[in-house]
Amino acid sequence: MTTSPYVTRASARFQHALSNLFCCRLASRPLNARKGTMPIAQLYILEGRTDEQKETLIHEVSEAMSRSLDAPIERVRVIITEMPKNHFGIGGESASKLKR
Repeated sequence: MTTSPYVTRASARFQHALSNLFCCRLASRPLNARKGTMPIAQLYILEGRTDEQKETLIHEVSEAMSRSLDAPIERVRVIITEMPKNHFGIGGESASKLKR
């Protein structure tokens, strides 16, 4: 499987930090200019997590991306998008209807 230089697969530790998430997309400029690299993680989660949980998620994802991509942590960006439970479906039913 080939991947674009703009998309990076998550490491095992990174995947662990992202458990309970439904979608994660990593994007980055090519890594040939390290100082100009600004990796971005866009995370989609269902609403209901505390601010503390989201802060922990941002911290863990930032550290994992910095380490795995050899990018300065100051350049790492994390975007969290929270979805209402009735905006996400599982097996033809909304997550709110399934009480997830």
